[in-house]
Amino acid sequence: MASTQDFMKIKLTDKDIPGAKIDLNDFESCGNVQLKRWLQCRGVKTSGNKPELIQRCKDVIAGGKADQIDFSVDGGKWYDIKYESVKKETSAEKNKNPALPPVLGWKQFPNNPIPQNFNYGHIYHYLLESVVLLNEDGKKEDTDLSHMTSKPLTKGEQYVKSGSVTNIMDTVKRGTCYYFLKAKVDASMKKEQRTVHVTLSNVSGAVLDASCTCPASALGRCNHVAAVLLFINKHVKEHGYDPLACTAKPCEWNQGKRLEKSIKISDAIYSSYKQKAVKLL
Repeated sequence: MASTQDFMKIKLTDKDIPGAKIDLNDFESCGNVQLKRWLQCRGVKTSGNKPELIQRCKDVIAGGKADQIDFSVDGGKWYDIKYESVKKETSAEKNKNPALPPVLGWKQFPNNPIPQNFNYGHIYHYLLESVVLLNEDGKKEDTDLSHMTSKPLTKGEQYVKSGSVTNIMDTVKRGTCYYFLKAKVDASMKKEQRTVHVTLSNVSGAVLDASCTCPASALGRCNHVAAVLLFINKHVKEHGYDPLACTAKPCEWNQGKRLEKSIKISDAIYSSYKQKAVKLL
């Protein structure tokens, strides 16, 4: 991150950070995820139920601090992005159709450095704010989905906590600014798995594209995609961005469920078996 002296020249606004802008006149229509994110972007406590969160939001506004964005949110990545003008990325990244994931070169995650600017804000933006819709005149419509549902984020967290994200692999393409990752995610209520592909920008850390084999992934923003993105974010928080930083630790992912201890058949005890009484003559 840049020095404090440099930071004084930069001011973050609610347009710079995903989730920092909501309808200030209608907090009731927002979910807890949106309210907590808004408060987090201002460095305010995010615990409590919905009435408490709403009151805290109103207190921030009453105190004239609604425009005071916390530069350290998401580890200060949004400040770094604005300071270095990462919005001016390569023409390839601006392409609406990012490069397709490669067929070869996949290795067990983490094999390549995770984009340094990747953070939770990118996940929030991709899942809730980035869908582009066109009206009959071919003009863009309002695409902020945060008022509709936060189910992918909530459900995705459950998948991560339950260890449902497995078989994670990553790769990069030489000469491009793309980071590719794929994984398997257990399907709800079914004994099957969904395959998820994710493409991140190595420059800004943004989620450029994602897909899933489930029926609900027409826009690439299903619960399974959310789970994989949240898994990456969790890994970064615990192990950092560099794959070499965690090679000394035992692998905690790509592992199936195992029995705690194997039991020999000869040592097994069957409680339902009753020994027949033997009469002595």
